[in-house]
Amino acid sequence: MTEQPRLGFFTKFTYGLGSLSMGVGGTIMSAGLLQLYFNQVLGLPAIWVGAAIMASIVVDAVIDPLIGRYSDGLKGLFGRRHTLMYASAVPSALAFFLVWHMPAGLSQPMMLGFMVASLLAARIAISFYEIPSIALAPELATYTHDRTTLLAWRWFFAIVGGGGFALVVYRVFLAEDADNPTGMLNAARYADAGTVAAVVIGITILISTLATHHRIKYLHVPPKAERKNLREVFAECRAALSDRQLMLILGAGTLMSLAQGTNDGLSSYEFLHFWGMKPQSLGIIIGAAGLAAFIALPVARPLSERLGKRRAMVTLYLVWLAATAIPPALKFAGLFPGPDSPALLPVMTGIFLVSVACGLTAAIITGSMLTDAMDAVAQRTGMRAEGLTFGVLGVLSKWAIGGGAFVAGAIVSMVGFPIRAIPGTVDPAIVNNLVALHIPFAVALNMTGIFLLRQLASPTPPPAPAAALEEAAG
Repeated sequence: MTEQPRLGFFTKFTYGLGSLSMGVGGTIMSAGLLQLYFNQVLGLPAIWVGAAIMASIVVDAVIDPLIGRYSDGLKGLFGRRHTLMYASAVPSALAFFLVWHMPAGLSQPMMLGFMVASLLAARIAISFYEIPSIALAPELATYTHDRTTLLAWRWFFAIVGGGGFALVVYRVFLAEDADNPTGMLNAARYADAGTVAAVVIGITILISTLATHHRIKYLHVPPKAERKNLREVFAECRAALSDRQLMLILGAGTLMSLAQGTNDGLSSYEFLHFWGMKPQSLGIIIGAAGLAAFIALPVARPLSERLGKRRAMVTLYLVWLAATAIPPALKFAGLFPGPDSPALLPVMTGIFLVSVACGLTAAIITGSMLTDAMDAVAQRTGMRAEGLTFGVLGVLSKWAIGGGAFVAGAIVSMVGFPIRAIPGTVDPAIVNNLVALHIPFAVALNMTGIFLLRQLASPTPPPAPAAALEEAAG
C-alpha cells in the first residue's frame, strides 16, 4: 500500500455523494411509506406488512456481515471495496424499481410474497454498495478528526438526499390536490416516485465510485486468504468485536434502531391523523431535514474537538430526544397549535429541523468514535476488519429496525386502525391510543441507548500525520 496524501475537498465531497443513494433509498423505502402503501393503498393487513418489512430486514441483516467479511478479504479487479461498489449499481436500481410496481391481479398471499422478495432484493443489492463504502472511511482518513469531517460529508448527502427527495415525494407525487384528490392513497403516484428513486440511486452509486477510484492504489491490500474452518471464522469475528467501546456503541445503536423502526412505521399515520397535516405539509417538514445537514456538516468537528466526542454526542442526543417527545405531550395537554392553526406548520418544521440537526451531528460523532475503536482493535489484533464490523453493526441495527417495523404494525392492529382511512374520519380515541403506545416505548429505548453511550471513554486524539504537521507548520 502506497502512503496516501491528505484527503482533499474533492475526495471528501465525492465520497459523501454516494450516500445520496442511501438518502433517496431510505426515503422511498421508509417504513412509514411502506406501511401506508401496502396497508392503506393495497389493502394488506397492517400486521402482515409489519412482519414482511421485518422479515426482509432480518434476512438482509444476516447477509450484511458476509458481505463485509467478503469485502475485507477480496482481491478484485478494482480492489476489495470498489469492485463490489461498481457491481451494486444496476441491481440496486432495478430492485428499487420493482418494489413499487406490484403486478396486477395478485391474491393477498401472492402480494405478500412479491413484497418480501422485492424488498429483500433491494436491501441486499444496496448493501453491496453501502458496506464497502462505509468501510472505506478508516482507510481514507487516518487522523481521528479528519474522519469526523469525512463522515459529516457522508451524512450530509444522506440527509440532503433523503430530505430533498421527501420534499419531492410528498409535494409532487403524493400531494393532495385537484389532480390527485386521494393524495397518499393513489397507487400510481407511488410507482412514479419509485421509478425516479431507482434512476437516482443507480447514477449516484456509479458517480461516487468512479470519483474515488483514484484512491484505490493507496488502500490496504489483504494478504492471501487462508482456508478457515467455522470455529476459526467465529474466533476471528470475536476478536474483531471484542473491544468494549465497540460493544457499547453496538448496544446503544441496537436499542435506538428499534425505536427508529417504530417511529418510521408510525410516522405517516401520526402526521396525517394525529397532527392533521396534508401530504404537501409533511413534505415541507421532512424536507427540512436537508437544511439540518447544512448545520451538522460545519458543526460536528469543532463541537467534538471543543467538548470532547462523548460529551458532545450525549448532549446532542438528549436535545434530539426532547425535541421528538415533547410535542405530542404538549398536544395531549392542549398546549400545541391545532390542525387549523397557521402556526402548526412552522412550529413543527422548526422542531423537526432542531431534532434532525442534533441527531445527525450526534450520529456523525458516534461514527467517528466507532472508527477510532476499529483502529484500537486493528492495533491489538493486527486485523483490519472494518467491513465485518460495519456488517455486524448493520445486522443489529437492521434487526432492530425490522423489529420496530413489526412493533409499528402491531400497534396499528392493536388500536383497530381501519384500512384505507381518509384523514379526519378515524375515531380520535384510536389515533390517541396509537400515539400513547408509541411515544413512551420509543423514549424508554432511546434513554437506555443514551445511557450506554455515556459509558464510552473519550478517545485521546493520536498525533497528526506528518503531512498534517507539515501543512500546519507551513
